[in-house]
Amino acid sequence: MVLSMTGYGRAEQERSGRDITVEIKSVNSRYFEYTSRMPRSFAFLDDKLKKLVNATISRGKTELALTVVNVGAPEASISVNLDLAKGYLDAIGEMSSALGVENDVTAGTLTRFSDIFTTRKAETDEEQLWADVKAVAEAAVENFVAMRAAEGEKLRADILSRLVYLEQAVGEIEQTSAERVQKYTEKLYAKLKALLPQVQAETDSGSLRGLEGAGAAIYFDVFDRLILNHKDVFSFTGRSRRPPLDPCNALLSFAYSLLANDCAAALEAVGLDSYVGFLHTDRPGRQSLAADLMEELRPCFADRFVLSAVNLGRFSAKDFEVQENGAVYLSENARKTFLQGWQEKKREEIRHPYLEEKLSWGMVPYAQALLLARYLRGDLDDYPPFLWK
Repeated sequence: MVLSMTGYGRAEQERSGRDITVEIKSVNSRYFEYTSRMPRSFAFLDDKLKKLVNATISRGKTELALTVVNVGAPEASISVNLDLAKGYLDAIGEMSSALGVENDVTAGTLTRFSDIFTTRKAETDEEQLWADVKAVAEAAVENFVAMRAAEGEKLRADILSRLVYLEQAVGEIEQTSAERVQKYTEKLYAKLKALLPQVQAETDSGSLRGLEGAGAAIYFDVFDRLILNHKDVFSFTGRSRRPPLDPCNALLSFAYSLLANDCAAALEAVGLDSYVGFLHTDRPGRQSLAADLMEELRPCFADRFVLSAVNLGRFSAKDFEVQENGAVYLSENARKTFLQGWQEKKREEIRHPYLEEKLSWGMVPYAQALLLARYLRGDLDDYPPFLWK
């Protein structure tokens, strides 16, 4: 049976000359939380009522209201102390004579003296009262459970209807998802393919950088689809740098910095000036040729490394520090973890697509720098870029 977490039950009965009403209301809560409303004279019943309710209701914020009204007998009796009243009357008459004022005392005047009257509450048989209240409370609990069951059945029917819809929707998605992915892939491929003739025909470096930017925009537009886990932390909405504004961009920026340093060291090792580039503009302090060389290695090495680290759960939200200006950077411990993984990745061996020889990923920048140097010295007719699937 499915029971709703919210409910309401009410019972009203006349028992032993009393009109007894019990109302129970409950809303969703992880634990059983009980509150009550009842006259002070019946407070001794509160613990018993709580146990009675808790025996059936184990969770939820539950409120019980108890009302008891005497029907067949007065709730209290009042007696008059006639001797005391006569004493007040004589004293007032004596005072009137002594002061020479009119004695206008009435019975209403004497009611102002409260000590003339004595109020006695009717004796209560507590055991009988509890038996009566218990019977009404049990009826209220029964009505409460019945309402929860009715609401639960409605929820069950609603959930089942939604499950049917979801099953149908999933079936439709399964039928069309492969086709949609294929169409989307073909669309992106067509966009990138359309750029290639323009790149091959273009001779102006500024225009080439514009075409490279267009290709990068297409690439990063689908980058978020490659993040399969921990999307709440590492969702990618676009490239941000100097400074990175989210954890994913922080990882990418750190990876690109390491890759740029590796490329610069490789260029210097083969005798090329890493500060004199072809596509990236030369400016003080910028290793433009290293920036040129690393472009072909970003997706296959740096981006793949970051995506693997994210999808395998090597980093979490606690590994990042947010600055006052919104910049997001890796913490010191996270940088150590990143560098350890980076070095392990560089030791992995692959077969170079052009040289057709085994070498580690860490040697790829050196191999490409060596090929570039040989091309610039006229030993090769063309520079073979690193193409990796």
